[in-house]
Amino acid sequence: MSRTFKLLFVFLLSMVVIGCSLIPGSKQEAINEDVQPTEVGVVNEVQENEPDSNSVPQDFTSLTEITETEVVDQPFVLETSGPTGFTAELTAPDVVLLSWSPVSDAIGYELFVSGNNIDWFRLAKLPGESDQFEDLLAPENSLLSYRLVTLTAAGESGASSLQIQTQSRNPNPITIQANFEDDLAVTTLIGPEGGVLSLTDSKGVNYSLEIPPNAVLLELELLMKPVESIANWPLDGNLLAGVHIEPDGWLLYEPAMLTITLPGSSSRSLAQVGFGFNGSGEEFHLTTVYAEPDSLSNHIDENTYFVRGLYQQSVRVIRLPVMELKGNGVGESSAQTAGDLVKNNPPTNPSNANDQKSAAASVDDDIELAPLLSPEDLASLVPYNMYNQIFSIKDCYEFRKAAAAFQAWESGASSQQKSNWSQDLLENLGKKAVEVSKAAAKECKEAEEGSVPSSVPCAEKLTRDIQSGSTPFAQELQNAMKSTPGALGELLKAQRDLDNCPRSFKVNNPAHFGVEWLSGCIPSLDRPFQVKFKAMVNATKIVNEYRFYPSNPFSGRVEGDGGGKLGDGTINYVYEGTYKVEVLARDSNGKIKELDILTSMARTTIICSSGDCISYDDEVESAERIPILVNSSRCEIP
Repeated sequence: MSRTFKLLFVFLLSMVVIGCSLIPGSKQEAINEDVQPTEVGVVNEVQENEPDSNSVPQDFTSLTEITETEVVDQPFVLETSGPTGFTAELTAPDVVLLSWSPVSDAIGYELFVSGNNIDWFRLAKLPGESDQFEDLLAPENSLLSYRLVTLTAAGESGASSLQIQTQSRNPNPITIQANFEDDLAVTTLIGPEGGVLSLTDSKGVNYSLEIPPNAVLLELELLMKPVESIANWPLDGNLLAGVHIEPDGWLLYEPAMLTITLPGSSSRSLAQVGFGFNGSGEEFHLTTVYAEPDSLSNHIDENTYFVRGLYQQSVRVIRLPVMELKGNGVGESSAQTAGDLVKNNPPTNPSNANDQKSAAASVDDDIELAPLLSPEDLASLVPYNMYNQIFSIKDCYEFRKAAAAFQAWESGASSQQKSNWSQDLLENLGKKAVEVSKAAAKECKEAEEGSVPSSVPCAEKLTRDIQSGSTPFAQELQNAMKSTPGALGELLKAQRDLDNCPRSFKVNNPAHFGVEWLSGCIPSLDRPFQVKFKAMVNATKIVNEYRFYPSNPFSGRVEGDGGGKLGDGTINYVYEGTYKVEVLARDSNGKIKELDILTSMARTTIICSSGDCISYDDEVESAERIPILVNSSRCEIP
């Protein structure tokens, strides 16, 4: 058979298939209230009906036995027994500069921050000669209390406190232009069981993305390609590594870990900092990186002191927690440049803005706290940075990233480091677990009709994991929360509030217009989700997948692909377009119980036979209707 005749045959065959396969800054002095200085930061005493930590069953898997205790904000108490001249001013809407007069016999200071005057988070341990600290992690639109404790050779020696109100940040994201090494891209199919995606770029940098179980609900094809160069590079150091992970913008249900192994040395004077971006360079922002413990020098002992830049140079393996698939990488930056990005170029997404603030705070730690560090001081830097990150957590996904960072640190920390820091860090994570769960319940109560905020299934899984102690980390967190009066009761109350949220969604299971839907649950319409289906075309099974990227709960962008065998050949489809959600029925209370997802897409069809292929584009004329029901119970993330 001649080549021309074979192509004609394939084209005619495609025409037959088409007919059958339409498948679808102000300054503020310390507040001078006429009150006696008292100790600030002590958690309320256990309520009379609140069981102590020893009364909690060791094998408890439910919070039903824990008495609920409402934790309310406490009034601010002025303290003046510490450093004098303790003042605060805004250097950006959400950046606070603290200043004070040094105490003559101080060997250091410890700085705390609180949003309710109950839960106090450590910000920094500072040298005795310090007279300023810039809090890059201050949350926006918040009334914050700061407490500065003087440390002397004899121990703590007085504290000073003040309050200041932060303002709304003004998003001003940076756009870069990333150029990729497309020929080195790798792909793999990741399912609910998880998997690993790895590559090495032309510079010898190795990237390994470890996807844990249950990070995706259905099989998803991931692509990873290295960054060759970046135009409009905004940092004052070098670009060390970069990689783009697709599908861009896809959110994971569990944090993946991207490990980057660098082959060469880095600058002695600049710190390593992570970065992220969407697409080919939109919404550039800094992210926090974590040094693999094994990559630190093995020659550090109790008599060794070294310049921080030498420590930076010895770090060759970097880890970045990943909750959203997009561009990620590592570069070099000074504290000044990182801080300027926080003040002048906040990204649009609040989570990315908080991530940038955490990263800049870690750069500031890495360069400017002290020129010489002992191993003990070095060991405390990572935990202090985690305190900063924990305090800045605003939603459940930020909690997941911070928890992943804690686990990465704990896995390599020495027994002494764990003894010094683990319990307190876990207790602070426990406080944030309650906070983000309550915030998710409040968000769902205020959500627009038909929407299940994406924070809800995340928070429900979080409360479920803590209750059951389903992982070693969840068990650690559960035990730590027993030490905080009222914490487990507050978590139970948040869970009950979450139970009152709108239900999640599911694809209507019966066949619909010749299409059998393979998908089960859609946790939320306001975050990316997948729908899979199969149809029979001329006795051939065609399996397709749609991926939805909402701009709001009722509309957004859709893309997809799929196909199957066709005789001795294959047929494949690629879809791209938009969608909207249409309400079909309501219950007696006026709540939505049935709806359709209507798609409007262009399609590319590719047909191959005997090694020859043809492709053509066409419009899917009639909108594909995907029948959706509201779940009678919450769709659970495994």
